[in-house]
Amino acid sequence: MQRIHGCGGISFNQIEKWLWEDLVAAYAEGLREVLERLDDQIARERDTGRFKLKGQRERSIATRVGEVHFQRRYYWDEEESRWVYLLDEWLGLEKQERASEGFRAEAVVAAVKGRSYRAAQGEMARWWGHAAVSHEGVRQWTLRAGERLQEAKSYACEHPAGQRRVPVLFVDVDGFWPSLQREERREVKILTAYEGWQARYAGSKEFRLTNRRDYVDARGKSFWDDASRWLWSQYDLSQTWVVINGDRAGWIGEGVEWFPQALYQVDRFHAKRDIRRAMRGQGQRLQAALEALDANDIEKLERTLAAAWQELGPESPQGELLHGLLQDLRRRPEAWRDYRVRLAERQVSTEGYRGMGSAEASVERYSARLRKVGRSWSVRGLAGLVEAMAAAFTGLEKLVNAVHRTSEDTGLADRLQTLKKKAIDRTVARIEEELGKVRQGHFPALDVGTGASGGLARIFRHVIDATPI
Repeated sequence: MQRIHGCGGISFNQIEKWLWEDLVAAYAEGLREVLERLDDQIARERDTGRFKLKGQRERSIATRVGEVHFQRRYYWDEEESRWVYLLDEWLGLEKQERASEGFRAEAVVAAVKGRSYRAAQGEMARWWGHAAVSHEGVRQWTLRAGERLQEAKSYACEHPAGQRRVPVLFVDVDGFWPSLQREERREVKILTAYEGWQARYAGSKEFRLTNRRDYVDARGKSFWDDASRWLWSQYDLSQTWVVINGDRAGWIGEGVEWFPQALYQVDRFHAKRDIRRAMRGQGQRLQAALEALDANDIEKLERTLAAAWQELGPESPQGELLHGLLQDLRRRPEAWRDYRVRLAERQVSTEGYRGMGSAEASVERYSARLRKVGRSWSVRGLAGLVEAMAAAFTGLEKLVNAVHRTSEDTGLADRLQTLKKKAIDRTVARIEEELGKVRQGHFPALDVGTGASGGLARIFRHVIDATPI
């Protein structure tokens, strides 16, 4: 078999390559035929009184398998006095756009998940074997996708009509400060909403958020006005407890004013971090403060912080930190208690609920990628990318928004089956042709006797004649 393999020159990799090439060719051929058959159907069913046929022109579209060229008719619209390609409008193909929606969606996903637009362009060329777009093209597609997502989100915020009901909705909130081009500093605020936790797999000690959704505001508008409307567009919150978790920033706690039933909790990670910073070097007192926080004993926590502040003095750096902690604690003491204790006091079941604190990870998720993609942003560029990222993190199907429209009249399903068989037949024909070269070739070993050839002459004759040895 080793000798036969060597003579034939056919390998698994070669067959795989041939089949892929033939499938791609069949796909492109089938796509062209489907588009042209759709154009035929539209021509038959159009309003002939309004749309006057004037001719045909070719259009080229970059797809996942390279450029596809197809002919379609153009008409004069008597009603609107304009030239129109009915196939283009029916399919939603934008004017001057030279790439398919599916190809653009792949590029946007690569941009969101990659380190830069240029890297995304390189990935597309590597995946599909052809460079159909520049990195600037990828950037423009990503920004446009983000703007469309923003428009959809704005519409939902203006028409809040959520139907889903849950007893408790968890909301982690935080922000970060990106670098902007020729703009004043602006905080990107991130809200992560989820319905609870579930184990990653049976018996796992790791958990993931249930029905996670991200809301990102990069334009510096009224955050809670828009974010609350967005939540109302997803949920009916009339009977829901909304638990808002975040650091001690004043704007985060204001969120409770936007919902009928809401609690604000100072994030435990940030609270403990700030206490450790303010009480550095005070071992026993620090331990007492942390234990009081864990026990939800706010009075003891306040006494401990106040004693430390009196000892250090208000003028010391640590004293200033302690003073800030005390002010927050006294202004909103309930926010320092664990939300589960507070819900239980209101007769709300907290079974299966865990400590909150996904905001820090959410910020890192966005800010780390933005640092990789670029150092300084325009407001439009930043807003477009973070919207695309939010959609991708929630679920790629929200980002990959290509519309697939077909009609039974096109016979697409039957045609695809025919094309698949055609591609396989092409590959088989290639293999048979290559094998034919072996049978037609001449082995010098056939010219000598069995003894002189060491038995090879007999083996080769059987191979050529395809008879058992």
